[in-house]
Amino acid sequence: MQNFGVLPSATFPLTEGAERLGVSVDWYMRQLRARKLPGHKLGRKWRLTEDDLAEALRLTAMPALAPRPDPAGLTAGSRRRLERRGLNGTTGFEG
Repeated sequence: MQNFGVLPSATFPLTEGAERLGVSVDWYMRQLRARKLPGHKLGRKWRLTEDDLAEALRLTAMPALAPRPDPAGLTAGSRRRLERRGLNGTTGFEG
């Protein structure tokens, strides 16, 4: 027997879903309305299942990117310091 339009018993309100994902309720609501994230609207309320939350996490996840090493071997702070002082490869003397 199939359950058409019936949600599993374990559903969560939008506020709990936003809290679990670490986003604001307003942002989550905009994503649901734009159909960018999965969810179920029951009357005037949005409800989320575990599968909805897992899919939302997958869709919003960003891969970690390692910082690119500086070809000159300088840290970002050292490079900024040199650029502020005008020592980016010149001697500083007009001749």
